[in-house]
Amino acid sequence: MFLRWQPIGLGLGLGCFWLVAGALAAPAPHTHAAPTERPTWTRYPLLQAQATRGESAGGVRIDAANLPTPTLVMHTVARTDGQTLSGWRASREQTGSGHVWFSASGARDDHTVLRASTHVYLPGKPLSPSALLAQRRDGLEIVPQRLPEHGGVRETSQWRFQVRFNGQPRPNVGVELLTEPGTRRVWVSDARGEVEVTFPRDFPEAALAGPNSMNASQGFVLAVNQAIDGRNYLSTYAHRYYPDRMRERSLAAGVGALGFGMVLAAPLIRRKRERA
Repeated sequence: MFLRWQPIGLGLGLGCFWLVAGALAAPAPHTHAAPTERPTWTRYPLLQAQATRGESAGGVRIDAANLPTPTLVMHTVARTDGQTLSGWRASREQTGSGHVWFSASGARDDHTVLRASTHVYLPGKPLSPSALLAQRRDGLEIVPQRLPEHGGVRETSQWRFQVRFNGQPRPNVGVELLTEPGTRRVWVSDARGEVEVTFPRDFPEAALAGPNSMNASQGFVLAVNQAIDGRNYLSTYAHRYYPDRMRERSLAAGVGALGFGMVLAAPLIRRKRERA
């Protein structure tokens, strides 16, 4: 009986083996890569965009933090409606040149609506960013009134931002600034929903120790939290800022003063040696 059923059992065994092997060898279903969760200096929802080089030829990589299962949307000057991205990289064909706005939305377990926004500048022949900033986007957001290009945001500089909900300004709303070294400041939006933010002079000395200290950068985030029509919204805008140019002048002046002092002291030192 055993010999009679052995070929059948062997055939069934081989069939099961090839079925399992085929399943293991088959490609896994395609899933979109999750956003990169890097260690971050804030618990606020955070979105960061960085231009990449190489094969992407000027594309953009986007990193998100503190955003559960976010949906990423890209806005450009040429395209007034937002384009939902399936991954966390955007090619140069998608972005074009000039300023590109990114926002990612999600929700916490307590049903708070989360949104994080940022922008990136790509060299080329850009259109005016004013049209990009004026685009109407639903939800609560913080929008800069102008976008930095070459000089960037620096310590002690002043920049205006507007709080909007469904494209309309929101007055009397607290806006908090948090920087990577830990500086916190709060402003209240005026009748036009705007605040004028003065960036602190808080770069640590260690960050300015390199040969290109004026190119050092650190992150900042602006956050607004408001209950509207029975729902709680928490929205942020994040970017990077650079050292105050006066630091460079102060260093040069200090070196010059030291050199001048040494020149003045040289005759006195020489006389003292001659007397000795």
